[in-house]
Amino acid sequence: MIKAETILAATEVVAVHGDRSEMIRGLTLDSRQVKPGFVFFAVPGHNLDGGRFIQDAIERGARMVVTAEAGSVNRRNVLVAQVSDVRRAMAEMAAAFYDHPSHNLYAV
Repeated sequence: MIKAETILAATEVVAVHGDRSEMIRGLTLDSRQVKPGFVFFAVPGHNLDGGRFIQDAIERGARMVVTAEAGSVNRRNVLVAQVSDVRRAMAEMAAAFYDHPSHNLYAV
């Protein structure tokens, strides 16, 4: 587990609403995979927009939602991070969540 504020510091956010001290247990972009304490990344898409699944993710226990469209999120009992690029934020926040595993790679 890691505090939300730690993974939020890994990326550029436009705005944050909610308690940054939330403890995060996992990350996903698939609302069906959300478990209590997870971050849900509402990734925009051409055929399916992750924003359509925010409420489902919250109902499944998401403690934080990362989205480009924060205005559409009911902020009650969930931390909302608005970012300009959800995919980039997801990569940067995942690196922080997993303690930057690429730092342990070396060239041969």
